[in-house]
Amino acid sequence: MAHDTTGVFNAFLNQGEVIDAIIGLDYKEHPWVYDQVFNIKSSSKSREHIRHYAGLGYLGQYGEGQTPTLDEAIAGYEHWLTHVQWGLGFQVTEMMLDDDQYDRVRRLTEELAFSGRHTVETVAAYVLINGLTTNGYDGVPLFSDSHPLENGSTGSNVASTDADLSQIALEDAYAKASWVLDGRGKPVGTPPTHLIVSPNDAIVASKLVKSAFEPETGNNAINPLKGKLSVIVWPQLFISETGFDDWFLINKSRQDLRFYWRKQLKPDSVFDGHSRSMTHYLRGRFCCGYADWRYTYGVSGAA
Repeated sequence: MAHDTTGVFNAFLNQGEVIDAIIGLDYKEHPWVYDQVFNIKSSSKSREHIRHYAGLGYLGQYGEGQTPTLDEAIAGYEHWLTHVQWGLGFQVTEMMLDDDQYDRVRRLTEELAFSGRHTVETVAAYVLINGLTTNGYDGVPLFSDSHPLENGSTGSNVASTDADLSQIALEDAYAKASWVLDGRGKPVGTPPTHLIVSPNDAIVASKLVKSAFEPETGNNAINPLKGKLSVIVWPQLFISETGFDDWFLINKSRQDLRFYWRKQLKPDSVFDGHSRSMTHYLRGRFCCGYADWRYTYGVSGAA
């Protein structure tokens, strides 16, 4: 519901009010991050349909005069990502605009855009945050050590123990994230390319991936991870009460984290001639999630 903000902005409307500083509408935005993590797609549907199939198994031995065993792909999971409408608005009167002494009422349209950007970033970030605890399409979280495979076995993409970001923890995660099982149990994989952290771990992450030597010891041993990972610092990870020290690895070209735009964020305004007021809206429609858990790896912080 849109609200008239005259009461909140009353101090800005009177010439007799002398204000030295106005805090709250001039914060600097951080760059978009969600499009550095997710594969961004456009959509013309109400929901996105995702089907899983497992390919063929291993070759088997066969004798003279015999023919090889025939195999076929196995149908796996089926799930959907459903688009959701998002919106927010505010209302101002003609008198408020006329009397605005500090150009603050007009700045609310910028604040509305600011809210829209943060909503997109936060919704996307929670795919990773909730990915350590909330079950997904296969009955386990995005990051799990028990993803059911079509051949009856399981796959893993999560650290076995909680660990804050460190040289030892990152080397272990990098090694384990570099391979994974397909639906028939065949090892496939590509090493991760990006380390995703909250601002809490930004400095540590930079040291771990850029130092020529091991950053946490006095030894002259080389740093085996130097130049192998790019760091993505995602401020939205910091807003989680429990996830500020969680961290993640992805292979950007292979992972299947998806963000679908059904309708991009778009502003519109409605003028009411009777009340001489203008209502401004920002609306959008999108969904996000993951089509496959492979090529992602999650680690819960120890704190």
